[in-house]
Amino acid sequence: MAKRTAIVLGEEVELPETLAEIMATVRPHEVADFMADVWNTPLDQLERRMSLGWAIGPAARDADEAAAERVQAGDFTGFGDINGDSVR
Repeated sequence: MAKRTAIVLGEEVELPETLAEIMATVRPHEVADFMADVWNTPLDQLERRMSLGWAIGPAARDADEAAAERVQAGDFTGFGDINGDSVR
């Protein structure tokens, strides 16, 4: 089976293949959220949720969280609309 990859923070990385491999990257303060996702995500969505939300690694999760915090604060710097135009 071919390894799955994703572009994470501008670099191509191999994604973990098992929940155990993903769990190894989960930091102590993230465990409750990770387990909630494992237990509460519908099975037909679990692979996608794990791949997009957890397999990307801690640095990418931090970057995603920082971007979400900026948007919630009203800072849309670096975000574009469907046409690539700035949404600022």
